[in-house]
Amino acid sequence: MATSWKSRAADKDDLDVKKKDLYGVNPLIIEEELGFNLRDYDDPEVIEHIESLCQSYMAGLYVPPPIARIDDDGRVVVIEGHCRIRAIKKAIERGANIPFIDVLPFRGNDAERVQLMLRSAQGLSLKPLKVALGYLRLRRMGHEVAEIAKSMGKSTAHVEQMLVLANANSDVHALVSSGAVNAYAAIEVVRKHGEKAGAVLQDLINGNEGKTKKVVTRSDVNEWI
Repeated sequence: MATSWKSRAADKDDLDVKKKDLYGVNPLIIEEELGFNLRDYDDPEVIEHIESLCQSYMAGLYVPPPIARIDDDGRVVVIEGHCRIRAIKKAIERGANIPFIDVLPFRGNDAERVQLMLRSAQGLSLKPLKVALGYLRLRRMGHEVAEIAKSMGKSTAHVEQMLVLANANSDVHALVSSGAVNAYAAIEVVRKHGEKAGAVLQDLINGNEGKTKKVVTRSDVNEWI
């Protein structure tokens, strides 16, 4: 029996191993589509994550390949693995010799690109507000709630909750982004108070200052509203 990946994939009688496309790409030519990724690159957690990946690249450790597409102008554009691309470029700036990396090719439409970004399980997960904004992007593309739920492996109730958050006012988004308010607490308040949700949440934060717990949670909302 064949004893290597190449030989097993080449064996027509071996139905259990097949070769898939994987391309070697100069990481320095891989670009990001402006506004596509929902990651907050100023978030300290994201900065730390990218630095950790950079250290892995510099040490020659295995990092899963990113997924990219070729656009109409022939550019290589990352779809999944934005932090990895930033990390490897940082490693090269620091002197790492990485002329090529393996890249998985993406084949699909614009909505499937968004779905892949949201589903990505590699590395650091998107925070709830960013997930909510991703769902809203899909809704604006014409996808029904049930379709989004199915593509994400989530319940329709979950998607509906996230859309409530996505459609909340900017002051609510700011409070959630800052970490002062839990996303699900914000959803409860938006449902009950609509346009006034931001002011209500700020009152809850002010009332929570004397407590050891600094983040307003759903239990706080249920207790005080």
